[in-house]
Amino acid sequence: MTFSNDVRKVVMKYVVVPVLVAYFVILAIIVLFYGLSISYSAKAECHSAASRFESVVSSYEKRLSSIVEDRSLERLIAGEIYGNAFSERVYDFINEQDIPAHFFLLDAHGSLVIGSSTILSNYLLSKPPYNTGFMYRLHNNLENPSKMLSQIGNARTSSMVLSIGQAIVREDQVIGYFVFELSPSRILEYISTGEVGDVVVTNSFFTTLVTSKNEFIDQYSKLRTEYRGKTGLVEIDAQKIYIASEYLPDMDTWVFILVKVGTLSKAILITGIAAGLVLVVSVFAIGGVSGRVLNEEASSIDGLISSIKQMKAKGIYAPVEPVGSKFSSLEASYGELLQDIRDLAQANRQEATMRERAEVKQLESQFNPHFIFNTLEIIRCYIKIDPVVANRMILDFSSLLRYSIDSNVQFVPLRDDVHYIECYLSMNRMSRPNDLSYSIEVLDEALDVLVPKLCIQPLVENAVKYGRSASGVSECTVRAFVEDSRLKVLVCDNGPGMDDAKLLDIANVIASDETPSRYFGLYNVHRRLKLIYGESSGLSITSGSNGTCVAISIPLAGGFAGGVLYV
Repeated sequence: MTFSNDVRKVVMKYVVVPVLVAYFVILAIIVLFYGLSISYSAKAECHSAASRFESVVSSYEKRLSSIVEDRSLERLIAGEIYGNAFSERVYDFINEQDIPAHFFLLDAHGSLVIGSSTILSNYLLSKPPYNTGFMYRLHNNLENPSKMLSQIGNARTSSMVLSIGQAIVREDQVIGYFVFELSPSRILEYISTGEVGDVVVTNSFFTTLVTSKNEFIDQYSKLRTEYRGKTGLVEIDAQKIYIASEYLPDMDTWVFILVKVGTLSKAILITGIAAGLVLVVSVFAIGGVSGRVLNEEASSIDGLISSIKQMKAKGIYAPVEPVGSKFSSLEASYGELLQDIRDLAQANRQEATMRERAEVKQLESQFNPHFIFNTLEIIRCYIKIDPVVANRMILDFSSLLRYSIDSNVQFVPLRDDVHYIECYLSMNRMSRPNDLSYSIEVLDEALDVLVPKLCIQPLVENAVKYGRSASGVSECTVRAFVEDSRLKVLVCDNGPGMDDAKLLDIANVIASDETPSRYFGLYNVHRRLKLIYGESSGLSITSGSNGTCVAISIPLAGGFAGGVLYV
């Protein structure tokens, strides 16, 4: 891994990735906004169209209701008066409307009495009895106006009209009919902007009154069944269409807005893909240019990183050759840093050596001179009493002394240290045959674990010296085993134990950084383990009425001592 790659990763993480995320978030927002916009616009357009349609048609329906109540129509239909005044009133009304209309007054036989044109539409030419069509609706719906999209034929320029009419009834007899004809195209221009979608207006039976496209209408002039009773986004004939609808209860009329979203969706998708491709190409282009610049300008940083890795892994202090980049000042600073490190390393090695020598002297001092003198005195006595035992004691004693003062070895297999501990205990039992017993239990997996030399002996010495029971007999037990990738060594006695205050005092003393005047053996072992294996190692002491137990816990891997790695 190089500095250039690291910088490139940082650019990717904090520049490119956020840009890509922002792109997809913006694209998602656009799609969401597009969907919401279509929904809002279609509903707003539908409501506006419904309101305008209701305004136009209701105005004609109200006027139609007042016209059929006009008592002068009886005489006008009977031919007793002229229709000039009546026509003038109707024209005044029509001229006030947003959408103009034709009007026709027919008698009970369907003949034209008066109108805005002398040419009747085809649907008005039928004669009674009426079996179908608009006239049939007027004849069977005497109380309310009727609406229908009607075919006028070739009579006038428009082929279709929206007919609004009502029968004229006197004394339960139909004496005539009055009809307004509105142009559907003029109605569409008035009720719809055409910017959102197509408009379809139907009655409650979905018979079309106004439509902007015939593709939504079936052969019976009704709204196709697949569009009925649906709102929102639907898929019909493999085409996505958004449907908004509104019902006008006073007019018994439905208004629909139908928006084809497939084409717009494809346009947005194509635009998004094109923008994404441009973004990806830009990212790769920026990455290539930045990579080339970084390779040229940051090579000295890469050299520094490589040298630091060598120094960390192998302890090799390799200087960096200057390449003349903009980071060349770092090269000079790094060279000075290496020299300082060399000086510090040399001083550290000297200090480590001195510390090791001091520790060896401390370990040598662990052998109590009284023990040495007492042992020599016992040997002198046994030479006369039992020369074989004296010889064995001399061998054990000399072996133990030689082992303790050998400063060339810092770490030994546990089996070796245990052997010399057994020598130590054996000599003590020879000098105290009646009041000392011991046992050593070391599991096989612990025998070859490397341990600091003489780290257990001071604990055994304390157990022998201070661990006597009330009867004066000392029992020392040494156990060693491996647990959770750590070596555990327990040294226990059967003495009277210690109270909590003394345990706390010992814990505070051995945790101190200063050499104590008491508990020196415990401090020595605890301090060495901390220096070698770190804070996770050291001594732990438990004590009760049945005796005291000191535990050592060290990792199976090697550690540092005096700045030198031992494995």
